[in-house]
Amino acid sequence: MINWLNQNQGFVLGLLTFVYVLATIVLVIIALIQSNLTRRSLESAAQSEKRRYRPHVLFDLYSEDIALYASLRNTGATPAFNVKLSLSPAIYCDSRGEKRICPLIGQSILFLAPTREIRDACAFGGVFDKDFPEPLFTGSVEYEDAEGTKYEERFSIDLRAQRQLFHIGMWIGGRSR
Repeated sequence: MINWLNQNQGFVLGLLTFVYVLATIVLVIIALIQSNLTRRSLESAAQSEKRRYRPHVLFDLYSEDIALYASLRNTGATPAFNVKLSLSPAIYCDSRGEKRICPLIGQSILFLAPTREIRDACAFGGVFDKDFPEPLFTGSVEYEDAEGTKYEERFSIDLRAQRQLFHIGMWIGGRSR
């Protein structure tokens, strides 16, 4: 065997060099794949952090006692800019005998800080029942973050169950319609 290796040392060295080059190529390919996976993982982590620290503006209609409130709240960790609410059907507030559109609808709120809520009393039990016999509302909230990234939150609100709360609240308070 040693004689054969001595006689064919050029071939053996060539074969060993080929094996080393092949192993090096395999290691480079593995390193590239690992580098690509690491890059994807870092991009995913960065996107996750961005989602975690973005504004998140929600719209809600809810009742307290016999009043219906419209509310915009930023539940995110950063401010929201240029907040716009669209709602269908539009809610009109009865203010001293005048009907006015709810001020949260159609106007741009330039800045909404984290955990901040803007709300408006929109209606009271009997008026709301009369104006909205089928209390189903749809719409969206559009806003931006500090970098100008735009977001849109769509919603559907069904107040049929809360309508019962209006009636209960009016009877508990000693009032009837």
